Amino acid sequence: MGSNWRCSGPPSFALTHQGVGRLLVEHCADVARQRASRILHVVGNPHAKGFYAACGFLTTGAVETRFGAGLAMERCALTKPALNKRRGSLPWHPPSAIK
Repeated sequence: MGSNWRCSGPPSFALTHQGVGRLLVEHCADVARQRASRILHVVGNPHAKGFYAACGFLTTGAVETRFGAGLAMERCALTKPALNKRRGSLPWHPPSAIK
């Protein structure tokens, strides 16, 4: 199995709505797949829930962080989901569906 690693830091608001965040998530998924990880886990800001949902993450719980309340989220790392053009979101596959 793969290992855990962390990517954290405040977003650069000058780069919002340009696809940079989605590219970063897909890069993380690529690295996770290369390292034999099956699931991407994220602790996200509740204000960014829509972004993470659009990237295919599902909220699995709440987490307290040093910044306050956060959302525990996860997404399958084994597949590279296609963009759902109608809704602008990526499909999510629960861990139980991964063989």
